[in-house]
Amino acid sequence: GIAADFAGKVLEHFQDIISKQFASNELGGLGERGRVPLKDMTTLMITGVTQGSFGFLLDELSDQMQIFDAALKEMAAEVIHLIESSGSVNEEEFEKAAEDLDPRSLSALRDFFQDLDSNEATVRIVDDTRDLSLDEDAIHRARVRTEATQIDETCDAISGTLLGFLPEHRRFELRPINRNEETIYGSATKEATEQFKNTIINGALAIGRPCMIRVLQRTVRPLNRPPRLVYRLQEFIRIAE
Repeated sequence: GIAADFAGKVLEHFQDIISKQFASNELGGLGERGRVPLKDMTTLMITGVTQGSFGFLLDELSDQMQIFDAALKEMAAEVIHLIESSGSVNEEEFEKAAEDLDPRSLSALRDFFQDLDSNEATVRIVDDTRDLSLDEDAIHRARVRTEATQIDETCDAISGTLLGFLPEHRRFELRPINRNEETIYGSATKEATEQFKNTIINGALAIGRPCMIRVLQRTVRPLNRPPRLVYRLQEFIRIAE
């Protein structure tokens, strides 16, 4: 068996991580507070219990829009990788994974590990492609890391030359108009990707043209490490013809 209050809290935290990461990935970011957008599209249901050791079988709602099914499954896999990286003996794995977190997702991940560690629990998560087990040492390591990590966000408009854009991978590269600034690169939202795909100027793509973009800049401060700057292209404000 398993304590009902403990099981309920851990499942709630796991659902919270998925909901917030999904919304952040789909929309480009979350507000500091308030309702999580698209939360209804990420609802998981307990559809059974596992045999041998006590656990829960989770599945998405059958009436959720099909367009979100693949994205939700992909997000669940990303969250499992995030949980695995948090407890890894290799600290750089967590630092890399933390680049895709926003402050509210980090808070949900922190709550998840705090409850596991406080109750001296271990966790095993199995999906179609992996079988992840974290022992008490890994859980405690993940708790220390998530509690020590801070993420700050600012949103800025930047002018420069678009050097590259990979729609399939949603990645961009831009040289700011101030040549003293280093080239910036990072991920892009779905909205920015659609804008890029639909932008054709006099028969030429937007690559190499001056533009103004709105960028979400995250400063990730891990434990005992220098801060990292992470950029996410929110939208194209203007592309010069």
